Amino acid sequence: MIKDSQYFLSRLYTEEVYRRNFFSNRQAFYNSENIQDKELTFFLEQLKEEQINFFAKGLLSKRWHTIKNLMPVSTELMKNLEAEFNKFSNDFLPTGVHKHHIDALAFIRYLLKLSMFKDPLIRSVLNFEADIINNFLRPKTWRLKRYYFDPFLIKDQSKNIKRSATLVLWKKGVIPNSYII
Repeated sequence: MIKDSQYFLSRLYTEEVYRRNFFSNRQAFYNSENIQDKELTFFLEQLKEEQINFFAKGLLSKRWHTIKNLMPVSTELMKNLEAEFNKFSNDFLPTGVHKHHIDALAFIRYLLKLSMFKDPLIRSVLNFEADIINNFLRPKTWRLKRYYFDPFLIKDQSKNIKRSATLVLWKKGVIPNSYII
């Protein structure tokens, strides 16, 4: 019973559609999920929508703040990212050991597919921050990567950034200090 209740709670906290289905018609929800255990239904009946939504908002906020830490320049340059993250988070739930990093990489891939992020400079920032995250996750010790803008100048918004080929030599686990805001 405890394992089942934890499973349902975790899905209610993290999946908006699941949560909506649960609170719109609990009996239909129980039938669709094949819930017949009396203790479990009693437990689920005690759940209040306001409490679940409050906790779900807190988890989403924590995810967003982690994304901001992993993508500092992107979130500084692009002011509408939080709204995009809220859309993205409805369809993606990270799993695994490095779920925050996986979440950030999936969010970057999502942003790169959107038409509003076709500007080469923005794409360069997103790709560079993805490389920082991948540098933490990848098993390779050394990598060489080419960028079309100097990623170390991009964070300084006051400069007029011009396209220039830049090579970066990556060492596993090392994050360039000059890039962090």
